[in-house]
Amino acid sequence: MTSFALSVHPLSEVRRRLSETVARFRREGASAEPVIFGSQRKPEAVLLPYAAYEEFAEYKRRRRAIDAAEGSVRAEGLVPSAEAITRAERWARGEISETDMYEETLRHYRRL
Repeated sequence: MTSFALSVHPLSEVRRRLSETVARFRREGASAEPVIFGSQRKPEAVLLPYAAYEEFAEYKRRRRAIDAAEGSVRAEGLVPSAEAITRAERWARGEISETDMYEETLRHYRRL
């Protein structure tokens, strides 16, 4: 659940301001505020810059890969370390590359 107040716009307003919204998305890129809309102030959909969508889609892809890997580890009766989970989360958020994650993992196991 979101912890901040959402401004939910009626669909008629979103339609009327679509060209203006797209122009703002072009100017501001992925950092542009999304437009949430629905009926009776109930959020039902969102418009966001394509760059922001790509970031979200990549995060979801990485998050699914982490979930699958963690499930495989747990199926073997093992538990991933807190450090491994944190490292994987950093990769999922795009804070480190796959190569960085691999090298950090190697350094971790070489210390053991």
